[in-house]
Amino acid sequence: MFLPIKDQAPDRPYNAWVTWSLVAANVLVFTQTGADNLPVWIKYGFIPASGTLETAFTSMFLHADIMHLLGNMWFLFLFGDNVELRIGRAKYLIAYLGSGLAGVAGHYYFFPDSAIPSFGASGAVFGVLGMYLYYFPRNRVKFFYWIVIFVGVVHLEAVWVIGFWILKEALMGYAVTVANVTTGTAHWAHAGGFVFGLVCAKGLMITGLAPKGGATLGDWLLGRGGPAREAAHDSSAYGESNGGGWGNPVHSNAGERGGWGGGVPTMAQALEALLEAGQTQEALNLWRRAAAANPHLTLAPDVQLTLGQLLQKDGDAEGARDAFQRLANAYTDRQPYTAESHLALAALLLERARASGDRGGFPEAASHLRHVISTHPQHERRELAKLWLATVEGPA
Repeated sequence: MFLPIKDQAPDRPYNAWVTWSLVAANVLVFTQTGADNLPVWIKYGFIPASGTLETAFTSMFLHADIMHLLGNMWFLFLFGDNVELRIGRAKYLIAYLGSGLAGVAGHYYFFPDSAIPSFGASGAVFGVLGMYLYYFPRNRVKFFYWIVIFVGVVHLEAVWVIGFWILKEALMGYAVTVANVTTGTAHWAHAGGFVFGLVCAKGLMITGLAPKGGATLGDWLLGRGGPAREAAHDSSAYGESNGGGWGNPVHSNAGERGGWGGGVPTMAQALEALLEAGQTQEALNLWRRAAAANPHLTLAPDVQLTLGQLLQKDGDAEGARDAFQRLANAYTDRQPYTAESHLALAALLLERARASGDRGGFPEAASHLRHVISTHPQHERRELAKLWLATVEGPA
């Protein structure tokens, strides 16, 4: 069993009214029609051999049983809010319905003569997954797994979680159409909705109808927007520096790429714009308000690292610790950003110990330093961590 149970929250507080309304509508229809209702399926489901545009639409709100409903609604609830925030409510609703119709078209293409009614929100939901994958490939998803006796939770980037589901659907679609395997699921409806979602997301960005900013699926495929860029570092807690200094943010330069297309700027974009304009204090104040409102808020790793550095320079040790810890928690496989955040957390703990004479934070600092030693790609940073670790583990 593999199930996503939590994704990275939107980067600013947001009421996903369209997503919630769609979930409510599907639940309401199910309460009125119930499970295993063949007369309703025949009347309102889409039958390829005799289907109409009307039944293509109504079929999106029917479900076979409670598990069918819960599965679709859980994925919609989990991933829909980020997409709705990114492209806006009206465009999101249109894209959702368009994905559902594309799903029906995908199923019809492979089974045009079928007299079996098809229904469910899967095509529309897979369209939402396609848009989510395009806009947020690096978002972290908390993933529950249960394989025989192995049970646990892992955090994976969305590109791997959604990619797994798409691969599974492609294999099942092949099995149904080529090997004549019967599954009772319209796998090509999933594929049709997903492809429509991807194309829709790309089209909205090209036309300027969706705001630009952040690494898209195309950036991920081309190796852009990842950990290749080096962030500025500072080791001033112990009077050592690699010459980078503080407060040199790495930006996406959204304005240089044609602005945000008339959409509402996200928190990351607003912060980057302030940093780009040199309005450091305004950026820090905005971050503090947003972080207080959303304990799960984490920005792109380069921006998050820069904010932590700026907060520390501003004398806000607690705010810096929180910013660095969010980065370390959310991007466990992003280097050098996460490794640098661990080094910064260790520096804060050691600075506090030096100021107070209390060595109680040394074990936690040592844990951070060992992480740096084992993961940081820069030799000089690993050597610095080893030097600090020797101090931590030395005689009291």
